Amino acid sequence: MLRNKVPKLRISENSIDALYVQITLRIGTIGSQKTHYHGAVGLKIFRAANIIAANRIEPVTVWDTGGILAGPLGNARSAVNTALDRQITQFAADWLLVNA
Repeated sequence: MLRNKVPKLRISENSIDALYVQITLRIGTIGSQKTHYHGAVGLKIFRAANIIAANRIEPVTVWDTGGILAGPLGNARSAVNTALDRQITQFAADWLLVNA
């Protein structure tokens, strides 16, 4: 996590984290029939950081993951839900390792 990467950075325990989910899907066709999809699902956690040298507060990514999806069009919703579930579970596991 950020604390391990930048040990001299002071992190306020009162800062508010933001969750960012990005889903990008494109529908593929064969002839005029919609048949398949491909895309990506990503999950990021941002935290406000006080950039003293620039005298401003900026969002910084403190955790990030993502993956590529593809398959038959009928499976798109299920695949996105499964990917998000795995990514949220991974975040929870990583958070528990740091905050045990």
